[in-house]
Amino acid sequence: MPMPFDKTSLTILPTGLILLALIAGCSGRPRRTVPLPVHSDRSCQTAIMNGAQALADFSRENVQARLQRRPADFTQARDRLAKALDLLQPARLDPARPQYERAAAALESSLAAQDGIIAARKAGDADGEALGWEHFERAVEALMLALAR
Repeated sequence: MPMPFDKTSLTILPTGLILLALIAGCSGRPRRTVPLPVHSDRSCQTAIMNGAQALADFSRENVQARLQRRPADFTQARDRLAKALDLLQPARLDPARPQYERAAAALESSLAAQDGIIAARKAGDADGEALGWEHFERAVEALMLALAR
């Protein structure tokens, strides 16, 4: 005849399973991931090239949208620029490479200008959009000067 379970055996089983899960989860090796990518010259140069390409794509999308008489969709160009800037962030801390800091500052400024252009366009503010494009052009000039040094 099978033995019936008593109250203590029913509470020990879940407690034992929880304890086993905690031990198994805590006994693993700690993760060794870095929240931001570690920079190298090649990755920084690739990030700057991707950022410059995103700036050109942003400007090209504006011209194409105007020629085709459609609303411009800047999301891809803006996202590519933000991603390039994220890849460049660790290099900003390297005092031996000031050109990366200058390039990152110019890309950051152009990202802010893009956000201003997009916001002004959504609000229908032509003056705000013109100011955003002026800010964008200055940021592109700053990037070109940073790359020329």
